[in-house]
Amino acid sequence: ESKMRLFKTQSFRFHNKTNLPEIELLALAQHHGLKTRLLDWTRSPLVALFFAVEVENDFNSAIYILNEDNKVEYIDSDRAWKINPYNIDDNKFFTPLNTTARITAQQGLFMIYKDPINAFSSKNLKKVVIPNKVKSRLKHQLAYLGINKSVLYPDIDGLTSYLNWLM
Repeated sequence: ESKMRLFKTQSFRFHNKTNLPEIELLALAQHHGLKTRLLDWTRSPLVALFFAVEVENDFNSAIYILNEDNKVEYIDSDRAWKINPYNIDDNKFFTPLNTTARITAQQGLFMIYKDPINAFSSKNLKKVVIPNKVKSRLKHQLAYLGINKSVLYPDIDGLTSYLNWLM
């Protein structure tokens, strides 16, 4: 929590939003690289595939699909004010209030994970392995479909990163 206290006091100049619930701040922090107890998810299989193939290396990647029949509870914006994300009794999904353009573009949602020390597991979780030898081809096919860094990171850094890759 001390890491989050520092984030709250030092990040305001970047987002200029006051009076956000703690869970919104956690989502914002997580989305910009701060390690939190949240697990990042997307509603889009194409976005998930992009992130699985984004880094071309010698390792296989994977996409995890969670069957929603598992009845994970969703926290709406009204309940976001009432929940203590550091003390929960079960895993819960949370859709942020579109705090950033990135979260919106990536169709992001988060799971507040009750046990952040151990890896998430569920009998309703399916793993799809992406072999490293097809990553480059899939990344090009996704770019053709409009799924690329300039779309998923809708800022000048996303654009320049995409253009560097494209050229």
